[in-house]
Amino acid sequence: MIGLTFNRLQGLIALCDRFMAGGGSERDKAEVAAIKEELERYSPYRIRFIVNKAKEREVMDAVDKATDIANRYVSLPGFTDVNGLDAIRSEAIQAADRLNEIHSVLYSECMVAEDELKAIRYRVAKELKDSGECKTVADVERYSRADTRVERAAEDYKALSRLSLLVRGKRETLDRVIQGCVQKIAVGRVGMVRDSYTADVQLANGNI
Repeated sequence: MIGLTFNRLQGLIALCDRFMAGGGSERDKAEVAAIKEELERYSPYRIRFIVNKAKEREVMDAVDKATDIANRYVSLPGFTDVNGLDAIRSEAIQAADRLNEIHSVLYSECMVAEDELKAIRYRVAKELKDSGECKTVADVERYSRADTRVERAAEDYKALSRLSLLVRGKRETLDRVIQGCVQKIAVGRVGMVRDSYTADVQLANGNI
């Protein structure tokens, strides 16, 4: 049970409430009430996790889009396809803006999750100290960090942090793609002007 996320625990608690408000037998309701009590006992030791399956898919779609743009940029031949580079630059700017929005949300949530993790660690440490299980400050620190409740909360935080870092990394990749496109477009246009000038000179000299 302790392996469930905060969101899933809250969902199960709400499900218990709906069942107990229904027409089940008193025995079943008592059993569900006991399950709810157990869920509520663990819920305070999990970090609120905003990234459900739908949100994670949305984030990964944005990440996959960034990867596709970067791959197409790499596959373009040198400086010759100015139009292709310009199209990729425009796509990369839009995709980078989307990743910026996502990263801002995830970064803020990471800050909140970090505070929640500290609060959970403090709460567990206090329980260990009050119970007399730990006699020294060093013992409290060591045992609280190794406590399963703290470890599970840390997993929530790490999962959110990894997703935030992934999004930031892809955004930085797109920043490099945009910069590369701008540079290559500039060089390519210089080459187009030079080639056009060479062709005009050759035409004037009767070489074409």
